Amino acid sequence: MRVRSQVRTALLASLLVAAIAGVEAPAGASPAWNIVASPNPKGSDNAGLNGLACPSETFCMAVGSAIAPGQNNPTTLTERWDGARWSLVASPSGGQNAGLTGVSCTNATNCTAVGSYSNGKAPHLSPLRTLIEHWNGRSWSIVASPNPAGPDPAGTDNYLSGVACTSTTFCVAVGNGNAAALIEQWDGRSWSIVASPNHNLGDYNLFGVSCTSASFCMAVGTSVRIWNGSRWSIANGATDADLSGVSCTSARDCIAVGNTPQSTLFQLPTSGLLEHWNGSRWSSVTLDDWELGGVSCTSASNCYAVGSTDPGTLVERWDGASWSLVASPNPDHADSTDLSGVSCASATRCFAVGGNFANIGRTRNGIGTTLIERGPAASSGPRPNQPIVGMGAGPLGGGYWLVASDGGIFTFGDAHFYGSAGTMASSTPIVGMTGTTPFGRATHWLVAADGTVFGFGNAQLVGVPGALGLQYPIIGIVRPQSGRHYLLAASDGETFGF
Repeated sequence: MRVRSQVRTALLASLLVAAIAGVEAPAGASPAWNIVASPNPKGSDNAGLNGLACPSETFCMAVGSAIAPGQNNPTTLTERWDGARWSLVASPSGGQNAGLTGVSCTNATNCTAVGSYSNGKAPHLSPLRTLIEHWNGRSWSIVASPNPAGPDPAGTDNYLSGVACTSTTFCVAVGNGNAAALIEQWDGRSWSIVASPNHNLGDYNLFGVSCTSASFCMAVGTSVRIWNGSRWSIANGATDADLSGVSCTSARDCIAVGNTPQSTLFQLPTSGLLEHWNGSRWSSVTLDDWELGGVSCTSASNCYAVGSTDPGTLVERWDGASWSLVASPNPDHADSTDLSGVSCASATRCFAVGGNFANIGRTRNGIGTTLIERGPAASSGPRPNQPIVGMGAGPLGGGYWLVASDGGIFTFGDAHFYGSAGTMASSTPIVGMTGTTPFGRATHWLVAADGTVFGFGNAQLVGVPGALGLQYPIIGIVRPQSGRHYLLAASDGETFGF
Protein backbone atom coordinates (compact mmCIF):
# COMPACT_ATOMS: atom_id res chain seq x y z
CA MET A 1 0.00 0.00 0.00
CA ARG A 2 1.23 3.49 -0.86
CA VAL A 3 0.76 6.31 1.66
CA ARG A 4 0.91 9.91 0.46
CA SER A 5 2.57 12.29 2.93
CA GLN A 6 3.55 15.94 2.83
CA VAL A 7 7.03 15.19 4.10
CA ARG A 8 9.49 17.81 3.08
CA THR A 9 12.73 16.54 1.61
CA ALA A 10 14.83 18.89 3.70
CA LEU A 11 13.25 17.69 6.96
CA LEU A 12 13.67 14.01 6.11
CA ALA A 13 17.24 14.54 5.04
CA SER A 14 18.03 16.37 8.27
CA LEU A 15 16.64 13.47 10.31
CA LEU A 16 18.78 10.96 8.45
CA VAL A 17 21.87 13.13 8.86
CA ALA A 18 21.17 13.54 12.57
CA ALA A 19 20.94 9.78 13.01
CA ILE A 20 24.34 9.29 11.43
CA ALA A 21 26.13 12.41 12.66
CA GLY A 22 27.02 11.00 16.07
CA VAL A 23 28.81 7.96 14.62
CA GLU A 24 32.19 7.96 13.05
CA ALA A 25 33.01 5.55 10.26
CA PRO A 26 35.91 3.20 10.96
CA ALA A 27 39.13 5.16 10.86
CA GLY A 28 42.75 4.87 11.83
CA ALA A 29 42.19 6.13 15.37
CA SER A 30 41.37 3.71 18.17
CA PRO A 31 37.59 3.10 18.19
CA ALA A 32 35.59 4.52 21.07
CA TRP A 33 33.88 2.67 23.94
CA ASN A 34 30.24 2.82 25.01
CA ILE A 35 28.28 2.33 28.22
CA VAL A 36 26.31 -0.92 28.54
CA ALA A 37 23.31 -1.32 30.84
CA SER A 38 24.37 -3.01 34.08
CA PRO A 39 22.07 -4.11 36.91
CA ASN A 40 22.31 -3.10 40.55
CA PRO A 41 20.93 -5.10 43.49
CA LYS A 42 17.41 -3.99 44.37
CA GLY A 43 17.48 -1.20 46.91
CA SER A 44 21.28 -0.95 46.92
CA ASP A 45 22.70 2.39 48.02
CA ASN A 46 26.24 1.66 46.97
CA ALA A 47 27.41 -0.92 44.43
CA GLY A 48 30.57 -1.26 42.40
CA LEU A 49 32.45 -3.80 40.29
CA ASN A 50 36.15 -4.49 40.81
CA GLY A 51 37.13 -7.44 38.62
CA LEU A 52 36.16 -9.01 35.32
CA ALA A 53 36.91 -12.11 33.24
CA CYS A 54 35.74 -12.78 29.67
CA PRO A 55 36.87 -16.18 28.35
CA SER A 56 34.67 -15.71 25.25
CA GLU A 57 32.58 -13.05 23.51
CA THR A 58 29.39 -14.66 24.84
CA PHE A 59 30.40 -15.13 28.48
CA CYS A 60 31.87 -12.77 31.06
CA MET A 61 31.75 -12.66 34.84
CA ALA A 62 32.15 -9.45 36.85
CA VAL A 63 32.60 -9.25 40.62
CA GLY A 64 32.40 -6.56 43.29
CA SER A 65 30.34 -5.57 46.32
CA ALA A 66 27.10 -3.82 47.24
CA ILE A 67 25.62 -2.19 50.36
CA ALA A 68 21.92 -2.28 51.17
CA PRO A 69 20.17 0.92 52.37
CA GLY A 70 20.78 1.65 56.02
CA GLN A 71 23.48 -1.02 56.28
CA ASN A 72 27.20 -0.60 56.92
CA ASN A 73 28.32 -4.03 55.80
CA PRO A 74 28.84 -4.77 52.08
CA THR A 75 28.00 -8.12 50.51
CA THR A 76 29.46 -9.82 47.45
CA LEU A 77 28.16 -8.89 44.01
CA THR A 78 28.48 -10.92 40.80
CA GLU A 79 27.11 -10.21 37.33
CA ARG A 80 27.13 -12.34 34.16
CA TRP A 81 27.20 -11.48 30.45
CA ASP A 82 25.42 -14.01 28.19
CA GLY A 83 26.25 -12.44 24.85
CA ALA A 84 23.22 -10.13 24.90
CA ARG A 85 22.88 -8.58 28.36
CA TRP A 86 24.27 -8.42 31.90
CA SER A 87 22.31 -9.96 34.76
CA LEU A 88 22.76 -10.36 38.51
CA VAL A 89 23.94 -13.74 39.81
CA ALA A 90 23.52 -14.79 43.44
CA SER A 91 26.78 -15.26 45.36
CA PRO A 92 27.53 -16.11 49.00
CA SER A 93 29.34 -13.65 51.27
CA GLY A 94 30.71 -15.94 53.97
CA GLY A 95 30.12 -13.33 56.66
CA GLN A 96 29.92 -9.55 57.09
CA ASN A 97 31.87 -6.81 55.33
CA ALA A 98 32.34 -9.06 52.28
CA GLY A 99 33.52 -8.19 48.81
CA LEU A 100 35.07 -9.76 45.71
CA THR A 101 37.98 -7.99 44.05
CA GLY A 102 39.23 -10.39 41.37
CA VAL A 103 37.97 -13.16 39.10
CA SER A 104 39.40 -15.54 36.51
CA CYS A 105 37.50 -17.88 34.17
CA THR A 106 38.89 -20.58 31.91
CA ASN A 107 35.44 -21.10 30.37
CA ALA A 108 31.74 -20.51 31.12
CA THR A 109 31.65 -23.36 33.65
CA ASN A 110 34.84 -22.67 35.57
CA CYS A 111 35.44 -19.34 37.32
CA THR A 112 37.27 -18.47 40.52
CA ALA A 113 36.65 -15.24 42.42
CA VAL A 114 38.63 -13.90 45.38
CA GLY A 115 38.16 -11.26 48.06
CA SER A 116 37.61 -11.08 51.80
CA TYR A 117 35.01 -11.06 54.58
CA SER A 118 34.82 -10.65 58.35
CA ASN A 119 32.59 -11.90 61.14
CA GLY A 120 30.51 -9.99 63.63
CA LYS A 121 28.58 -6.78 63.05
CA ALA A 122 29.81 -3.24 62.56
CA PRO A 123 31.43 -1.59 64.35
CA HIS A 124 32.60 -4.77 66.12
CA LEU A 125 33.93 -6.68 63.13
CA SER A 126 36.64 -9.28 63.35
CA PRO A 127 39.76 -9.02 61.16
CA LEU A 128 39.38 -9.76 57.46
CA ARG A 129 39.64 -13.33 56.23
CA THR A 130 40.39 -14.61 52.75
CA LEU A 131 37.39 -15.46 50.59
CA ILE A 132 37.49 -17.72 47.52
CA GLU A 133 34.44 -18.77 45.50
CA HIS A 134 33.96 -21.11 42.54
CA TRP A 135 31.47 -20.91 39.66
CA ASN A 136 30.47 -24.25 38.09
CA GLY A 137 28.26 -22.86 35.34
CA ARG A 138 25.14 -22.82 37.52
CA SER A 139 26.00 -21.27 40.89
CA TRP A 140 28.72 -19.85 43.12
CA SER A 141 29.99 -21.70 46.20
CA ILE A 142 32.63 -20.89 48.79
CA VAL A 143 35.86 -22.90 48.66
CA ALA A 144 37.99 -23.29 51.79
CA SER A 145 41.02 -20.98 51.73
CA PRO A 146 43.87 -20.74 54.25
CA ASN A 147 44.72 -17.69 56.35
CA PRO A 148 48.27 -17.18 57.61
CA ALA A 149 48.55 -16.81 61.37
CA GLY A 150 50.40 -13.80 62.76
CA PRO A 151 51.77 -12.85 66.14
CA ASP A 152 48.22 -11.94 67.11
CA PRO A 153 45.89 -14.22 65.07
CA ALA A 154 42.80 -12.47 66.44
CA GLY A 155 43.96 -9.12 65.07
CA THR A 156 45.51 -9.92 61.69
CA ASP A 157 43.85 -8.93 58.41
CA ASN A 158 44.14 -11.35 55.49
CA TYR A 159 42.67 -10.64 52.06
CA LEU A 160 43.00 -11.65 48.42
CA SER A 161 42.95 -9.06 45.63
CA GLY A 162 43.66 -10.90 42.37
CA VAL A 163 43.50 -14.36 40.82
CA ALA A 164 44.63 -16.08 37.62
CA CYS A 165 43.70 -19.59 36.43
CA THR A 166 45.11 -21.45 33.44
CA SER A 167 43.12 -24.68 33.95
CA THR A 168 40.89 -26.48 36.43
CA THR A 169 44.02 -27.66 38.24
CA PHE A 170 46.11 -24.50 38.43
CA CYS A 171 45.19 -21.12 39.89
CA VAL A 172 47.15 -18.47 41.76
CA ALA A 173 45.58 -15.91 44.11
CA VAL A 174 47.47 -12.95 45.58
CA GLY A 175 46.87 -10.45 48.34
CA ASN A 176 48.07 -9.65 51.84
CA GLY A 177 48.37 -11.82 54.93
CA ASN A 178 49.85 -10.96 58.31
CA ALA A 179 51.33 -7.73 56.90
CA ALA A 180 53.20 -9.65 54.21
CA ALA A 181 52.64 -10.60 50.60
CA LEU A 182 50.20 -13.53 50.43
CA ILE A 183 50.20 -16.02 47.55
CA GLU A 184 47.92 -19.05 47.44
CA GLN A 185 47.80 -21.83 44.85
CA TRP A 186 45.06 -24.23 43.68
CA ASP A 187 46.07 -27.73 42.58
CA GLY A 188 42.65 -29.00 41.55
CA ARG A 189 41.77 -30.22 45.04
CA SER A 190 42.60 -27.51 47.58
CA TRP A 191 44.18 -24.12 48.15
CA SER A 192 47.52 -23.81 49.95
CA ILE A 193 49.84 -20.94 50.88
CA VAL A 194 53.00 -20.71 48.77
CA ALA A 195 56.19 -19.17 50.13
CA SER A 196 56.86 -15.69 48.79
CA PRO A 197 59.89 -13.44 49.45
CA ASN A 198 59.44 -10.10 51.20
CA HIS A 199 62.54 -7.97 50.99
CA ASN A 200 61.63 -4.38 51.85
CA LEU A 201 59.47 -2.74 54.48
CA GLY A 202 56.18 -1.86 52.85
CA ASP A 203 56.53 -4.28 49.92
CA TYR A 204 53.83 -6.55 51.27
CA ASN A 205 50.76 -5.88 49.14
CA LEU A 206 49.99 -7.80 45.96
CA PHE A 207 47.00 -6.62 43.91
CA GLY A 208 47.11 -8.44 40.58
CA VAL A 209 48.44 -11.58 38.92
CA SER A 210 48.62 -13.03 35.41
CA CYS A 211 49.64 -16.56 34.43
CA THR A 212 50.33 -17.84 30.93
CA SER A 213 50.88 -21.42 32.14
CA ALA A 214 51.58 -23.39 35.31
CA SER A 215 55.26 -22.50 34.85
CA PHE A 216 55.01 -18.70 34.48
CA CYS A 217 53.11 -16.08 36.47
CA MET A 218 53.69 -12.40 37.19
CA ALA A 219 52.29 -10.87 40.40
CA VAL A 220 52.27 -7.10 40.99
CA GLY A 221 51.57 -4.72 43.83
CA THR A 222 53.99 -2.65 45.89
CA SER A 223 56.63 -4.94 44.41
CA VAL A 224 56.76 -7.46 41.55
CA ARG A 225 57.22 -11.23 41.75
CA ILE A 226 57.76 -13.94 39.12
CA TRP A 227 56.76 -17.62 39.31
CA ASN A 228 58.96 -20.03 37.33
CA GLY A 229 56.99 -23.20 37.96
CA SER A 230 58.71 -24.08 41.22
CA ARG A 231 59.25 -20.91 43.25
CA TRP A 232 58.53 -17.18 43.47
CA SER A 233 61.27 -14.56 43.22
CA ILE A 234 61.43 -10.76 43.31
CA ALA A 235 61.48 -9.16 39.85
CA ASN A 236 63.69 -6.11 40.24
CA GLY A 237 63.67 -3.14 37.91
CA ALA A 238 60.03 -2.08 38.03
CA THR A 239 59.37 1.57 38.90
CA ASP A 240 58.64 2.25 42.57
CA ALA A 241 54.87 2.24 42.46
CA ASP A 242 51.59 0.65 43.43
CA LEU A 243 50.81 -1.65 40.52
CA SER A 244 47.18 -2.76 40.50
CA GLY A 245 46.93 -4.98 37.43
CA VAL A 246 49.00 -7.06 35.03
CA SER A 247 48.38 -9.01 31.82
CA CYS A 248 50.91 -11.35 30.19
CA THR A 249 50.72 -12.94 26.74
CA SER A 250 53.99 -14.84 27.26
CA ALA A 251 56.93 -15.04 29.65
CA ARG A 252 58.57 -12.34 27.54
CA ASP A 253 55.64 -9.95 27.28
CA CYS A 254 53.68 -8.44 30.20
CA ILE A 255 51.97 -5.10 30.74
CA ALA A 256 51.49 -3.83 34.30
CA VAL A 257 49.51 -0.74 35.30
CA GLY A 258 49.08 1.33 38.45
CA ASN A 259 50.18 4.60 40.02
CA THR A 260 53.38 6.28 41.09
CA PRO A 261 53.16 7.53 44.69
CA GLN A 262 53.87 11.12 45.65
CA SER A 263 56.90 11.61 47.89
CA THR A 264 54.93 12.54 50.98
CA LEU A 265 54.00 10.94 54.23
CA PHE A 266 50.70 9.76 52.76
CA GLN A 267 52.12 8.53 49.44
CA LEU A 268 49.19 9.89 47.44
CA PRO A 269 49.04 8.69 43.83
CA THR A 270 49.79 11.47 41.36
CA SER A 271 50.48 9.75 38.04
CA GLY A 272 49.27 6.72 36.18
CA LEU A 273 51.96 4.19 35.35
CA LEU A 274 52.26 1.77 32.43
CA GLU A 275 55.09 -0.77 32.56
CA HIS A 276 56.25 -3.28 29.93
CA TRP A 277 58.21 -6.48 30.65
CA ASN A 278 60.20 -7.93 27.74
CA GLY A 279 61.45 -11.03 29.52
CA SER A 280 64.51 -9.42 31.09
CA ARG A 281 63.74 -5.82 32.03
CA TRP A 282 60.96 -3.29 32.63
CA SER A 283 60.32 -0.02 30.79
CA SER A 284 57.71 2.49 31.91
CA VAL A 285 55.52 5.40 30.83
CA THR A 286 53.85 7.80 33.28
CA LEU A 287 50.56 9.66 32.77
CA ASP A 288 50.11 12.86 34.76
CA ASP A 289 47.07 13.08 37.05
CA TRP A 290 45.66 9.75 35.85
CA GLU A 291 45.12 6.53 37.76
CA LEU A 292 45.08 3.07 36.19
CA GLY A 293 43.35 0.04 37.70
CA GLY A 294 43.34 -2.82 35.19
CA VAL A 295 44.80 -4.09 31.92
CA SER A 296 44.02 -6.86 29.43
CA CYS A 297 46.15 -8.00 26.47
CA THR A 298 45.10 -10.30 23.64
CA SER A 299 48.53 -10.14 21.97
CA ALA A 300 51.83 -8.32 22.20
CA SER A 301 50.37 -5.59 19.99
CA ASN A 302 46.90 -5.19 21.50
CA CYS A 303 46.26 -4.19 25.12
CA TYR A 304 43.70 -2.01 26.84
CA ALA A 305 44.33 -0.31 30.18
CA VAL A 306 41.54 1.36 32.18
CA GLY A 307 41.27 3.70 35.13
CA SER A 308 40.14 7.22 35.92
CA THR A 309 40.98 10.86 35.48
CA ASP A 310 39.45 13.69 37.47
CA PRO A 311 36.53 13.02 37.40
CA GLY A 312 36.00 10.65 34.47
CA THR A 313 36.85 7.27 33.01
CA LEU A 314 40.13 6.52 31.27
CA VAL A 315 40.94 4.00 28.52
CA GLU A 316 44.38 3.61 26.91
CA ARG A 317 45.40 1.27 24.07
CA TRP A 318 48.80 -0.32 23.38
CA ASP A 319 49.53 -1.20 19.73
CA GLY A 320 52.90 -2.83 20.31
CA ALA A 321 54.84 0.40 19.94
CA SER A 322 53.05 3.16 21.86
CA TRP A 323 50.06 4.03 24.02
CA SER A 324 47.15 6.15 22.81
CA LEU A 325 44.12 7.60 24.56
CA VAL A 326 40.77 6.08 23.58
CA ALA A 327 37.46 7.91 23.95
CA SER A 328 35.35 6.54 26.84
CA PRO A 329 32.00 7.87 28.07
CA ASN A 330 30.89 8.93 31.53
CA PRO A 331 27.36 8.40 32.90
CA ASP A 332 25.08 11.41 33.09
CA HIS A 333 24.63 12.99 36.55
CA ALA A 334 27.68 11.19 38.01
CA ASP A 335 30.06 13.27 40.10
CA SER A 336 32.88 10.77 39.73
CA THR A 337 33.44 7.60 37.73
CA ASP A 338 36.10 4.94 37.71
CA LEU A 339 37.02 1.84 35.71
CA SER A 340 38.88 -0.72 37.80
CA GLY A 341 38.98 -3.87 35.65
CA VAL A 342 39.03 -4.86 31.99
CA SER A 343 38.96 -8.13 30.05
CA CYS A 344 39.20 -8.69 26.30
CA ALA A 345 37.89 -11.91 24.76
CA SER A 346 39.35 -10.84 21.42
CA ALA A 347 41.04 -7.83 19.87
CA THR A 348 37.63 -6.33 19.07
CA ARG A 349 35.53 -7.41 22.07
CA CYS A 350 36.36 -6.01 25.52
CA PHE A 351 34.44 -5.04 28.63
CA ALA A 352 35.53 -2.74 31.45
CA VAL A 353 33.89 -2.50 34.87
CA GLY A 354 33.84 -0.04 37.73
CA GLY A 355 31.41 2.33 39.37
CA ASN A 356 30.07 5.84 39.47
CA PHE A 357 29.13 8.05 42.38
CA ALA A 358 26.57 10.83 42.58
CA ASN A 359 26.28 13.22 45.54
CA ILE A 360 22.75 13.88 46.82
CA GLY A 361 22.19 17.18 48.55
CA ARG A 362 24.35 18.45 51.38
CA THR A 363 23.23 16.23 54.21
CA ARG A 364 22.74 12.83 52.54
CA ASN A 365 25.30 10.32 51.46
CA GLY A 366 25.78 9.79 47.76
CA ILE A 367 24.73 6.79 45.72
CA GLY A 368 27.21 4.50 44.02
CA THR A 369 26.15 2.29 41.11
CA THR A 370 27.85 -0.23 38.84
CA LEU A 371 29.41 0.87 35.57
CA ILE A 372 30.16 -1.38 32.60
CA GLU A 373 31.61 -0.19 29.30
CA ARG A 374 32.22 -2.11 26.11
CA GLY A 375 34.75 -1.55 23.37
CA PRO A 376 36.37 -1.11 21.06
CA ALA A 377 33.59 -0.27 18.61
CA ALA A 378 35.38 -2.22 15.94
CA SER A 379 33.91 -3.28 12.62
CA SER A 380 33.36 -6.95 11.83
CA GLY A 381 34.34 -6.29 8.21
CA PRO A 382 36.93 -4.27 6.28
CA ARG A 383 37.00 -0.51 6.20
CA PRO A 384 34.34 0.97 3.93
CA ASN A 385 35.20 1.38 0.27
CA GLN A 386 32.33 3.83 -0.17
CA PRO A 387 30.75 6.49 2.07
CA ILE A 388 28.57 5.48 5.01
CA VAL A 389 24.93 6.28 4.13
CA GLY A 390 22.83 4.68 6.87
CA MET A 391 22.65 3.44 10.43
CA GLY A 392 20.45 0.96 12.30
CA ALA A 393 20.10 0.51 16.06
CA GLY A 394 21.09 -2.85 17.58
CA PRO A 395 18.66 -5.13 19.42
CA LEU A 396 19.25 -3.95 23.00
CA GLY A 397 20.53 -0.43 22.58
CA GLY A 398 24.12 -1.57 23.02
CA GLY A 399 25.25 -1.51 19.40
CA TYR A 400 24.48 -0.51 15.83
CA TRP A 401 25.02 -1.26 12.15
CA LEU A 402 26.49 1.08 9.57
CA VAL A 403 25.96 0.57 5.84
CA ALA A 404 28.03 1.97 2.97
CA SER A 405 26.60 2.95 -0.41
CA ASP A 406 27.99 -0.27 -1.95
CA GLY A 407 26.02 -2.37 0.58
CA GLY A 408 28.92 -3.17 2.92
CA ILE A 409 27.83 -3.72 6.54
CA PHE A 410 29.87 -2.75 9.62
CA THR A 411 28.80 -3.97 13.06
CA PHE A 412 29.41 -2.44 16.47
CA GLY A 413 28.56 -3.59 20.01
CA ASP A 414 25.77 -6.20 20.23
CA ALA A 415 24.68 -5.79 16.59
CA HIS A 416 25.72 -9.04 14.88
CA PHE A 417 26.74 -9.53 11.26
CA TYR A 418 24.10 -11.32 9.17
CA GLY A 419 25.33 -10.48 5.68
CA SER A 420 25.64 -7.53 3.32
CA ALA A 421 24.35 -6.37 -0.05
CA GLY A 422 27.84 -6.01 -1.45
CA THR A 423 27.48 -9.16 -3.59
CA MET A 424 23.79 -8.74 -4.43
CA ALA A 425 22.49 -7.33 -7.68
CA SER A 426 21.50 -3.68 -7.38
CA SER A 427 21.58 -1.19 -10.23
CA THR A 428 21.58 1.80 -7.85
CA PRO A 429 23.50 2.53 -4.63
CA ILE A 430 22.27 1.66 -1.15
CA VAL A 431 20.84 4.76 0.52
CA GLY A 432 19.65 3.64 3.95
CA MET A 433 18.99 0.92 6.50
CA THR A 434 16.91 0.19 9.58
CA GLY A 435 17.01 -2.48 12.28
CA THR A 436 14.13 -4.70 13.35
CA THR A 437 12.88 -5.05 16.91
CA PRO A 438 14.14 -8.11 18.86
CA PHE A 439 11.57 -10.70 17.71
CA GLY A 440 13.79 -13.80 17.50
CA ARG A 441 17.06 -12.49 16.09
CA ALA A 442 17.20 -8.73 15.70
CA THR A 443 18.22 -8.03 12.11
CA HIS A 444 17.95 -5.33 9.47
CA TRP A 445 16.75 -4.11 6.08
CA LEU A 446 18.69 -2.15 3.44
CA VAL A 447 17.17 -0.07 0.68
CA ALA A 448 18.63 1.08 -2.66
CA ALA A 449 17.81 4.29 -4.49
CA ASP A 450 15.55 2.40 -6.92
CA GLY A 451 13.48 1.03 -4.03
CA THR A 452 15.02 -2.45 -3.92
CA VAL A 453 14.85 -3.74 -0.34
CA PHE A 454 17.24 -6.35 1.07
CA GLY A 455 16.32 -8.29 4.21
CA PHE A 456 18.80 -10.08 6.45
CA GLY A 457 18.25 -12.67 9.15
CA ASN A 458 14.55 -12.71 10.04
CA ALA A 459 13.85 -9.32 8.41
CA GLN A 460 11.27 -10.39 5.84
CA LEU A 461 10.69 -8.60 2.56
CA VAL A 462 7.14 -7.21 2.67
CA GLY A 463 7.06 -5.07 -0.48
CA VAL A 464 8.90 -2.68 -2.81
CA PRO A 465 7.59 0.43 -4.60
CA GLY A 466 8.83 -0.56 -8.06
CA ALA A 467 5.37 -1.53 -9.31
CA LEU A 468 3.82 1.63 -7.86
CA GLY A 469 5.27 4.09 -10.35
CA LEU A 470 8.30 5.38 -8.46
CA GLN A 471 9.11 8.79 -9.95
CA TYR A 472 11.88 10.01 -7.62
CA PRO A 473 14.70 8.06 -5.97
CA ILE A 474 14.31 6.55 -2.52
CA ILE A 475 16.48 8.30 0.07
CA GLY A 476 15.74 6.42 3.30
CA ILE A 477 13.98 3.63 5.18
CA VAL A 478 12.54 3.69 8.73
CA ARG A 479 10.90 1.10 10.97
CA PRO A 480 7.62 2.00 12.69
CA GLN A 481 7.03 1.09 16.33
CA SER A 482 5.53 -2.30 15.48
CA GLY A 483 8.93 -3.38 14.20
CA ARG A 484 7.58 -5.85 11.63
CA HIS A 485 7.21 -3.45 8.68
CA TYR A 486 8.95 -0.46 7.15
CA LEU A 487 8.41 2.89 5.46
CA LEU A 488 10.35 4.16 2.45
CA ALA A 489 10.76 7.85 1.64
CA ALA A 490 11.47 9.34 -1.79
CA SER A 491 13.33 12.57 -2.45
CA ASP A 492 10.08 14.39 -3.33
CA GLY A 493 8.67 13.66 0.13
CA GLU A 494 6.42 10.76 -0.89
CA THR A 495 6.42 7.82 1.50
CA PHE A 496 5.56 4.17 0.90
CA GLY A 497 4.33 1.96 3.72
CA PHE A 498 4.58 -1.84 3.68
